[in-house]
Amino acid sequence: MKTRKQIKKNQVETRYNFARQIRLLREGAGLSIKEMAQQIFISETFLQKQELGEIEHIGTIFAIAQFFDKKVEINLV
Repeated sequence: MKTRKQIKKNQVETRYNFARQIRLLREGAGLSIKEMAQQIFISETFLQKQELGEIEHIGTIFAIAQFFDKKVEINLV
């Protein structure tokens, strides 16, 4: 069984990796935060938080994935 410290570290790493993927997809599409936020109907601030790993709402993850024609895959490893 993992310790609380190990669990927290895993959560932080997962959030960072997901946030990095969002940013790389957005930049790869040549979009600013403002442009992407407008296209998926969320605020710029909210999108910035997602890109910083401050992910709060699972629905936003699905909206971002759909925008880039991607699927969300969650692995328990």
